[in-house]
Amino acid sequence: TYLFRQIKYIKPQLILALGFTPPKVFLENKFTFSSIRGKLFKIKGNIPILFTYHPNYMLKNPAIKRLVWEDLQTFRRLYEEIFKGS
Repeated sequence: TYLFRQIKYIKPQLILALGFTPPKVFLENKFTFSSIRGKLFKIKGNIPILFTYHPNYMLKNPAIKRLVWEDLQTFRRLYEEIFKGS
């Protein structure tokens, strides 16, 4: 509840969620992480959220570095689209 209250008060325009826990918190359906990674979802308040691997997981599994890099590029593109006019 604390996290949801913070999101309500801060009103972020975009969220990058790292690791396997955030999808369990934000999404009601039980997805496999690989099926939602890198895809844009909307949470309460119509806030866009992008899920990717946690950096610690990446260090343990160097093969996913490319996937994380692609997700970060997607996040940056979304960020620039949102804040271009600001």
